Parts: sequence; C-alpha cells; structure tokens
Amino acid sequence: SPASWPFLIRTAVISYGYSLQTLWQQRARSAGHGFSGFFLSSNRRNLPELRATQDEARRIQPSIQDGRWFVDSQATTTAFRDAIAGSSILHISSHAFGSVDSLDAPHIELYDSSFYLFELQGLDLHPSLVVLSACQTASGRPLAGDAIQSLARSFTAGGASAVVAGWWNVNDETAAQLMTGFYAQMASDAPSIDAASALRKAKLVCLDDPTGSALLKLPYYWAALNYQGNPIPFVDGSAFAKHNARIMQLLAALAVLLLMGYAGLQIRRRIVYK
Repeated sequence: SPASWPFLIRTAVISYGYSLQTLWQQRARSAGHGFSGFFLSSNRRNLPELRATQDEARRIQPSIQDGRWFVDSQATTTAFRDAIAGSSILHISSHAFGSVDSLDAPHIELYDSSFYLFELQGLDLHPSLVVLSACQTASGRPLAGDAIQSLARSFTAGGASAVVAGWWNVNDETAAQLMTGFYAQMASDAPSIDAASALRKAKLVCLDDPTGSALLKLPYYWAALNYQGNPIPFVDGSAFAKHNARIMQLLAALAVLLLMGYAGLQIRRRIVYK
C-alpha cells in the first residue's frame, strides 16, 4: 500500500518560500480578522460542477467561529474584493486557471464573473493565510529574474503571510477531506497555531486512515496542496476559538455537576446523621 511508503512528509514539515527576503517580509501580521470562504460548485460559464465544494464548506464550519460563508450565487467578485481587504483567512474552493493551462490571463472563477490575477494590484491585501483549494494555483509561467507567475505568487506579492495552493489538478473530494483536517487541526492548536504543521498532520491522517482506499493514498491526491510562506501566520487563533470554547463550556458544566453532586451528598449525610 502507498500508505507504507517512506514519504518525506512522515518525518518533516514541508514549507516552500520564494526567497529569504520574501519569507522575512511575510513575518508581518495581518490587519484583517476572521474567516471568509468562497465555495463555488456551480457557475454561469458551463464549467464542470465541483460537487464536493459545498460538502467542504459544511465540514469546515465546526472549526470556525468568526466566519463568513459565500456559497455559489453569494460568491461574487464584489464579496471577494471585500473579503481580501478584511479577512485574516481567505479560503477559495472553485475553478482556477493559471497561465500554463489557459489562453486567458490567470484567474479564479466566481459566480458572476472571473477574478483576474492582475486585479490584486492596488487592492489592500490583509489576509494572514490564503487557502487556494483549487487546481494549479501554485503552478504558472516562469518569469526572468522572478519566481513562477502563479495565483499563489500574486497573493504572496500582495502581502499575504502564507498561501496553501495546488501544484497540479486537485481532486475535489480529496481536497475537502484535507481541508477538513487542516482547519480542525488549527482549531485544536489555537491560539498557538503552526499552520504548516497542521497541513502536514491532515495529510498524515489521510495516509493513516484504515478505511481509505490505497489509490487515494498516492501522492497525486494528497500532495497536490502545498504550504508556502510563514508557518505561523496568525497573531492569535480567534477565528478558531469555537473548539476551545466548547471545551471550556464542557469543563464548566462538569464542574457545576460535580458541585451539585457534592452538595447533594452533604445534604443526604446531614439527613442520615440527624
């Protein structure tokens, strides 16, 4: 089984960077807050339907407290521009096209129109983390004296502290599974979040899942999405506080029950002795 192969990811966290200078610049923290997710399963341009995107949104939601969700007709270019300026985490699950697989300029498909790479110029870009859960968002055309011209590179150049992007075509069902584990791991680690490690752990969960097929454990499926930039992009984990809040609520409820049980025991003792 491919699950038993000695993949590097079993022994090391893997994070890519365009240069030491870029990595140094990515230490700056975001001015945005909360999570904004764009999940486009259908569109108005006859592109193939992405059936797993709505399931991806549903499975991520339990890990997010401060979130805004834009599904299908809500995932407009206007909403996207607003989210770029005001979010700590920007998640895109849609069709995306780089310069190597399209005659058109690199772009992300939204419900009403396409959002082109060059439109990032001049925008106030605040996300700490941009998650491009889409095909070939890390690949592109080599530029002389620069890195690959890709969607991921454009967000990095615009000021994002880190980007998760796809080297090649991403299987939408596998992406949904990986993203579920990715956000759940960050939520469990909040407020001290190492996002690069969270992605690695999500991939290991997929590899170690005894119910998963051997085919889906080939690198083609789980290695497509990679991490680039600052491994610790967040000031705090406020967007992921829901899991911690639940734990505190459960502990508080348990404490109340214990106190009630103790009080009831004392009352019974007094009645017996009296």
